[in-house]
Amino acid sequence: MADHPTDPTSEPMPAEPWAARTTMDVLEVAGVDAAAYLQGQLSQDVAGLAVGGWAHALLLEPQGKMCAWMRVHRAAADAFDLVVDAGFGELVAQRLRRFWLRSKAELTVRPGVPALAVRNWPVGQTAPDPTVGSNVEATPADRLLLAPVDWPRHRGFDVIGAGAVAPDGVRVIEGDVGAAALLLARVEAGVPAMGSEIGPDTIPAAAGVVEASVSFTKGCYTGQELVARVDSRGNRTPNRLVRLAGEGTAPEPGTQLSVDGTERAVVTSAVTDVSAKEATDAVPHVGAWLGLGYLHRSVETPAELRTSANTSATAVAIERSDVTSR
Repeated sequence: MADHPTDPTSEPMPAEPWAARTTMDVLEVAGVDAAAYLQGQLSQDVAGLAVGGWAHALLLEPQGKMCAWMRVHRAAADAFDLVVDAGFGELVAQRLRRFWLRSKAELTVRPGVPALAVRNWPVGQTAPDPTVGSNVEATPADRLLLAPVDWPRHRGFDVIGAGAVAPDGVRVIEGDVGAAALLLARVEAGVPAMGSEIGPDTIPAAAGVVEASVSFTKGCYTGQELVARVDSRGNRTPNRLVRLAGEGTAPEPGTQLSVDGTERAVVTSAVTDVSAKEATDAVPHVGAWLGLGYLHRSVETPAELRTSANTSATAVAIERSDVTSR
């Protein structure tokens, strides 16, 4: 499921490479019609994806609203893996099956697949073979996937599958502390998550995921009209995703933030930050909370906001190029 505010981490996030345990849903689509069917349903040019390659894609409803944001892996010429946040695999399967008709392909959902999220991996250093040191046999149900993660400030990769082990020298942060570290890294990177920043009413451009996930040169796909129309208007939406930082305890999702007494933003994810050493443009508060949320288009960033408890918060823009991976 989507991550939610967590109690303060008991230690600062490491500067060196680290890992945390999580789960993801994986859908396998295989068959002679797999590429053609997904090409007509996903926003990315999956038919042009090389075997072994990864890309981000949107799965949209016919009216253009979001069903899911995912990573697509081409396992073979006629086989694909779709990786989505845990708890949303069945939703994706239901949406894909709606237009399945007589497509010659099989769809398999693997919910809650264990994964090891490795972050702060050195730039330019090749990720290790995930099967080395693993006792898992290469069966279809247990094979390991190595998914690149290009989060700003926290680049790395996800090793997806039972039996994943951390590379040599990478410390695994266990339990709630690891979950909080992973949430903090995601928030610092400005990356949205299903169930938090992305839901059935989300306009893709508002979440800032269009540039990383949409091909404007491929053929038609379900829901493309809204994406194309908003893009032609400069991706100006009623609200847009921003980074938030504030004083005090991390607020709950749904907390409203105001400007001059008028509600102008809503918190979608927040976590207490104990790792900040100094304030920056993206993190203006130190030793407080960081989060993501949607800010009304009438408010320019950076913006000063207030919580219902009358504590201060700051909203700063997320550059479109920042949001490149989940």
